[in-house]
Amino acid sequence: MKFKCLFLFLVLIFACSEKKTENNTSISLKGQKFENPKASELNSKAIREVKSGNHDSAKDLFYEALDLEPNNPTILSNIGLYYQDLGLDQKAIEFHNKSLKASDSTYLISGANLGNAYYQIGEYSKGIRILDFVIENTSEDKLLVAAYVNRGFNHLGKGNCKKAKSDLMTAKNKSSNQKDMDFQVSRLEKKLKNCLQQGL
Repeated sequence: MKFKCLFLFLVLIFACSEKKTENNTSISLKGQKFENPKASELNSKAIREVKSGNHDSAKDLFYEALDLEPNNPTILSNIGLYYQDLGLDQKAIEFHNKSLKASDSTYLISGANLGNAYYQIGEYSKGIRILDFVIENTSEDKLLVAAYVNRGFNHLGKGNCKKAKSDLMTAKNKSSNQKDMDFQVSRLEKKLKNCLQQGL
């Protein structure tokens, strides 16, 4: 659970990078427009509650935001992350898929998170497929690092050390300016060493 909490925290930071407006009172999520300012506010408050460990309160706030904007990919993805943090990976997958569907597969953060959720339940081929899609459709380094790391974990799950090593090298190359992803890159590197040692 500790790893999932840390991963959730990293992904929430990435997915929910806050961008203050000119008057510094409103907060919206980078890359996502909210039609309803109250939905944006509730979503941001829910993220703070998750970071504080107040899961029940966070869940209520996420669902209030979802009531206001039922097809908002950011809210749907954050609910998926919420369920992932609780170890409810099937429920997480449901919401990450809803997020992708609501965005016409353009909210690629959901795809990266979905790839991780598939890894958690051992559906490595599905994880690899969705992460291939993310990698092919984004040029954003931070998202690419997350996708390569998650795909590397899925390759390890399938016992493919060579492909995991390739993903690790690409993630390391792209993460030089993404210090907040160092922990995940390091985790993949440690798991890869185990894979390579077992293959000797």
